[in-house]
Amino acid sequence: AIAKLIETLLLSSELVYRSEFGQGPTDPHGRRMMSPRDASYALAYALTDSTPDEGLIAAVNDGRLSTRGDYRREVTRMLNRRDQYYVVDEAVQKAGFNSSITNTPIRKLRFFREFFGYTKAMTLFKDDARFNGPHSSYDNVKGRLVDEADLLVDHVLKKDQNVFEELLSTEKFYVFHSGDNEAMKAASDRLRKIYDYFNEYDWESFTEDQLYEHWDFIKEMQMMGTLFSNFQTKRRKGWVRSFKTLMGSYELRFGKGQTAAAPYDAIPLAYWNKGEAATRTGTRMRGEDVGRLFNIDYTNWNYPTTQPAKIANRKGMLTHPAWLIAHSLNLETDPVRRGKWIREKLLAGTIPDVPITVDAVVPEDHHKTLRQRLANKTGEDYCWKCHKKMDPLGLPFEIYDDFGRY
Repeated sequence: AIAKLIETLLLSSELVYRSEFGQGPTDPHGRRMMSPRDASYALAYALTDSTPDEGLIAAVNDGRLSTRGDYRREVTRMLNRRDQYYVVDEAVQKAGFNSSITNTPIRKLRFFREFFGYTKAMTLFKDDARFNGPHSSYDNVKGRLVDEADLLVDHVLKKDQNVFEELLSTEKFYVFHSGDNEAMKAASDRLRKIYDYFNEYDWESFTEDQLYEHWDFIKEMQMMGTLFSNFQTKRRKGWVRSFKTLMGSYELRFGKGQTAAAPYDAIPLAYWNKGEAATRTGTRMRGEDVGRLFNIDYTNWNYPTTQPAKIANRKGMLTHPAWLIAHSLNLETDPVRRGKWIREKLLAGTIPDVPITVDAVVPEDHHKTLRQRLANKTGEDYCWKCHKKMDPLGLPFEIYDDFGRY
């Protein structure tokens, strides 16, 4: 019985394909309107990623889904349902990053995610040792990187002026930012206030009692969060050590003359939940090392609290580390795929599939650059007739490594 059931399912074409056959008379161009049932599925999947709702089913059954006017009515009705228009993209959330960091409807945002493909950066393996030594984790950064690519798209969409041109040419990016300029400035100013206050004291030699003398200021600043929540009743030497570590971090930056600091050091959760430099979901930001992908030394960085801000050696989404990483390999860059993306996505060209007889692997040779190894592999006429459409477009991005660093 089970075998017969499975056989019946497999014999149903709708198990794999969604039919979109026309019916009725043809127009002067030879086209037919879709059948009401097929049209209901097309509209539902396009706008809701789900099967037709009760309204669409009723329209089909009542014969009210056969004209352009009927389509307009149902599309308008579905778009006015805010709960569906802003439906959470569960597949994106499972990929490990927050899909609600922006206020852009998820379907608009997802179009740009799929077009540019930068969310693929979440799936690539990268070696932490090559990222920045043994104490920095690429896995802790990639989610923030993709979030901030989302923020950039959100920012450009809100302005709604020459959207694609702006996305392809902007020199301004988000780097370790929540998208809330006021909150980020307040949090950065708070770090400066803490540093300026304790810089007047010999805080490096503070004892427990000396630190406790400044309890009122510590409490006002919500300094170090829950670490100091029971300071008055349970004083411990560990708190003094943590305080000195925190101040040493501030000293490292402000002592070099920084005017502002990226607000990430020991900001308590309670403080973030007030909206001070928190993400729009109210959770604490992670991945402060994201700046390294933009060649920024965050210990000596005059942090721009108002973002997006201009970043050196960057221009447009194709120079965003998220896009560069997404269109790279695990251990090296990939100028062929980058060039193929540009040829097909931006120039509306086509590239044939790799012939089955071709071994599409660039040979290893530690004495030659990737450009040289690629030229040796694709130099023959048989290969070059396709590679000439891709390689010249992808090779200029070799100024960045496979982490998107300049």
